[in-house]
Amino acid sequence: MQYADYTFYEQKYGGRLPQSTYDALALRAAAALDRLTYDRCRAAILREGCVCEIKLAFCAVCDELARIDSVSVEGGEVVSETVGKWSRTVKTDERSTERRLYDAAAMYLTPQSGLLYRGVR
Repeated sequence: MQYADYTFYEQKYGGRLPQSTYDALALRAAAALDRLTYDRCRAAILREGCVCEIKLAFCAVCDELARIDSVSVEGGEVVSETVGKWSRTVKTDERSTERRLYDAAAMYLTPQSGLLYRGVR
């Protein structure tokens, strides 16, 4: 389930990914958000609760997935480069992929929403 369309991503969230990249990441982002919230996002959308927060979290997860994909291609975030006798220094993020996606979603899914709650109700 794609929680936010490209128009929302670009205009409300302020995202900068091209539409083709966004569309390609949407399925993975939805799956990640469903996994992180134990499918509570889907239920919240159906009962029309926390809709804007869920859309923003979805967009943030899309952006984080794009960063993860680009870092895996480049080997890390470039922190310095030299041209003469070529040199490149990269910094890798020590957080796991799951933690990076959780942090991106948590920016918008407040504790009051209960969507990221991992306990028993």
